[in-house]
Amino acid sequence: MDEQITIQQLTLDPYTVYKRLRAEAPVLRVKAVGRTLLTKAADTKYVKDNPVLFSSNDPNTPMQRAFRAHTLMRKDGAEHAAERGAMAPAFTARNIKQCWEPIYTRIAEDYVGRLPRGETLIFGRSHCDVCQRSLGMADLVPVLSFIISRGRCRYCAAPIKLHLLLVELASLAMALSLCA
Repeated sequence: MDEQITIQQLTLDPYTVYKRLRAEAPVLRVKAVGRTLLTKAADTKYVKDNPVLFSSNDPNTPMQRAFRAHTLMRKDGAEHAAERGAMAPAFTARNIKQCWEPIYTRIAEDYVGRLPRGETLIFGRSHCDVCQRSLGMADLVPVLSFIISRGRCRYCAAPIKLHLLLVELASLAMALSLCA
């Protein structure tokens, strides 16, 4: 049982923690998160391939509280396979190419098209394209912020591009389908 690793360390710089654990203690119970960390691929595969010994059905997972449901990630065997099989068609290469690629291509082209030469997407805060005001956390809640603001910037009332809402809705639908 490790009592030294903190949630802050795992949040701010998990890679350094995992690298050290792979070398020193590849399987370790970490008190701060109340979980056992597996830091080597072979160990992870072994656990995944042995659901009788290592069940995914964890009653202490925060997922059950968060989603108020028993999610796919916490199911084993036939129950897991049935649900995964039901959504598998949504993730075929053909479906992704036909449905998702055009949406994400348009978003990428929109963002890249607005970049001045020499800049990247990594730097700078999200902002209104018209008034250039930086958006706060309240402006960036997917779907909800769009509804509350009635699709307009709360600073200058400029309309927010509808395709951004459509991307948020599509991403939400995809996330819900993965968690249901």
